[in-house]
Amino acid sequence: MAQSDVLGSIRDLMVALPAPVYTCDPHGFVTFFNRCAAELWGREPTVGEEQWCGAYRMFQRDDTPLAHDACPMAVALRENRAVVGEEIIVERPDGSRAFVQPRPQLVRDEQGTLLGGVNVLIDVTAIRKENRSLKQQVAQRTAESQLRGDQLQALASELIHAEERERQRVAQLLHDDLQQTLAAARWQLEAVRTGVTHESHERGLEQVRCLLDDAIHATRSLTAELSPPVLHDLGFDAGVKWLASWMQEKFDLTVKLDTCAEANPSDEAAAVLLYQSVRELLFNVVKHACVEEARVSSTMLEDGGIRVVVADNGRGYNVAARTETHLVEGGFGLFAIRQRLLGIGGQLHVESGLDQGTRVTLSVPLRR
Repeated sequence: MAQSDVLGSIRDLMVALPAPVYTCDPHGFVTFFNRCAAELWGREPTVGEEQWCGAYRMFQRDDTPLAHDACPMAVALRENRAVVGEEIIVERPDGSRAFVQPRPQLVRDEQGTLLGGVNVLIDVTAIRKENRSLKQQVAQRTAESQLRGDQLQALASELIHAEERERQRVAQLLHDDLQQTLAAARWQLEAVRTGVTHESHERGLEQVRCLLDDAIHATRSLTAELSPPVLHDLGFDAGVKWLASWMQEKFDLTVKLDTCAEANPSDEAAAVLLYQSVRELLFNVVKHACVEEARVSSTMLEDGGIRVVVADNGRGYNVAARTETHLVEGGFGLFAIRQRLLGIGGQLHVESGLDQGTRVTLSVPLRR
């Protein structure tokens, strides 16, 4: 079969192919290309004048420029062999690019004479974009996991320090107040025992009674501060009201309440968590907001959940610029509150701005 007949048959086949295909003569000059090839290149090369490939520009995968006489078709014709496994980048005149896997094959007649080459161009741009997207997602998930690990590590460290600070505070209170009061009562009893008159006994016993009253008051105050009985006996709403009174007494912080009596989690763990969260947020107001008033409100949600809002008109802060790893010094911090709420299906949302106050919304779902 003549060379023209062979290539003519190939052209008829290639015109119908839905893939980019072109042919070159033995010297590498482009002799044919189909519509898909022209669309891939973004141009129509001049047949018989342009050599090796009709692409406007080509690059290797590392973005190194690839000369036309070094492209896979040129290598195949020059070295008289098939080229497989290559991937290049084709750049169109408008600057857009496509990732392509060329598959040049040599065409010979029955005597083995080289007639030219046929190159099928497999466009793998969509696959590369998908792979890049997957890599980006993996990188993002990895970064998020690393951040979450760092946050949890910081949280664990802060919990340890907070627990130790609380131990030291309780120990100091027991030593400076309760133990000294009891020691004084014991000393007074000893004085009564060795007293010589009835009047001295009466005075001594009265002093012992006063000292014991002080000790009882100290233990009750400590018990209420650590875990107020009203919270466990009457629920979250009553606990918040007691907390408002306690914050006024201890820190001169006025807490205005707008609570719903029905907003009481039936689950005690949720009630305790909400109470501890509100207490921590009010501590933050005392330490950071530089105001003398805060507001606490509670409402029932349509699905039976509970929403609690703690707000102030203090200094505020830039929420976007502050990462969750910045745990509040001396407390569990917003990150810890959020993590604990997430554990029971709840949420935490912060709204704040410099000199615009802070509004923290806590929500817990209906316990099913």
